[in-house]
Amino acid sequence: MDGEERIGLGGAAAILDLSPEEVRRLVSEGRLGAERDEEGDYTFSLADVRLLARELEAEAVEEEVFEGEVI
Repeated sequence: MDGEERIGLGGAAAILDLSPEEVRRLVSEGRLGAERDEEGDYTFSLADVRLLARELEAEAVEEEVFEGEVI
């Protein structure tokens, strides 16, 4: 953990604007790295969560443009 800032599942869910279940799915799909703390709870690198948030936002914009062109 090289001194990087870590956040919990709730914080990651808030930044990503997803439910905790959806964040767990992203972890299981390998799209978001996670570690477990002493209690077994997920912790995430804040930088990784912010990067994924930007990627998800870009995907959402691409979908909106695509849907607009099809309709």
